[in-house]
Amino acid sequence: IVKSFGETKVLRDVSLEICDGEFTALVGPSGCGKSTLLRVMGKKLQPNSGTIKHANHIAIQYFDQLRDSLDKDVSLQRALAPDADSVVVEGQSYHVITWAKRFGFTPDQLRTPVGQLSGGEQARVLLSALMQQSADVLFLDEPTNDLDIPTLELLESQLIDFPGALVLISHDRYFLARVCTHFLGFSPDGQLTPYASYDQWQSSLEESTPAEESKKENRTEPQSRKRTLKLSFKEKYELEHIEEDIHKAEAALLEVQNEIDSCQREGRHESLSELFQKLAEHQEAVDTLFKRWESLEEKKSAVESQ
Repeated sequence: IVKSFGETKVLRDVSLEICDGEFTALVGPSGCGKSTLLRVMGKKLQPNSGTIKHANHIAIQYFDQLRDSLDKDVSLQRALAPDADSVVVEGQSYHVITWAKRFGFTPDQLRTPVGQLSGGEQARVLLSALMQQSADVLFLDEPTNDLDIPTLELLESQLIDFPGALVLISHDRYFLARVCTHFLGFSPDGQLTPYASYDQWQSSLEESTPAEESKKENRTEPQSRKRTLKLSFKEKYELEHIEEDIHKAEAALLEVQNEIDSCQREGRHESLSELFQKLAEHQEAVDTLFKRWESLEEKKSAVESQ
């Protein structure tokens, strides 16, 4: 594809393929065309020449750095939970107050219009909406802007577990290194070059950029964030409810065992093969839950000892 704005050619003969399972970072100095490429790939902007092809029935979610999709007049509560007083994410239901706390909001903020929130708070609202949508591909344009460290870590954990494809723009090099598997760097003439890492692209840029410009670019790099071990929101929720899940699994195991005992007493041996298979499956489920419980408790202890 080629994309120009007036006399300025922003993208020149760009050709690439984004596949399932690839987490791709677009890197380059401000104004090089990263956001333009993202909008062209998402068919929000038409190229001057070339073709954009999407797989059939593909679902794309777009996180816009301009926050154009936010309705500034609705309340925070309605922005977080548009249809009811709860939201469903990955099959799990959360009350709006619980969901709000996950993104750093307090219950007394729920009636606040979105337009009165800070830039960072509005970014959290967009992140909430993003996490509620099913998608095959995520296009994220500067999602880390204005986010505090807990929200950054929440975003990071959600993206790492995302099963589809991801194209990401961010000036947070640590975030890119943690999340992305592929790096595409912009050259001054609007072409793209693949790199193994952010550092490799940075080294290439410094080699081809005058010293004064290189210093200017380095000044825009964010300071590194100190990372600490912590339980994610999902892990906390899982730990709070896993004992109940174990009790249910053990009850199901006991029910099958009782049915086996009944069949043996009554001589109904034709059913035993299927029941013993069920027994093995339920026992495996109980063992898996206990192992997960131990793992979460170990992590919790490690967090508390920091």
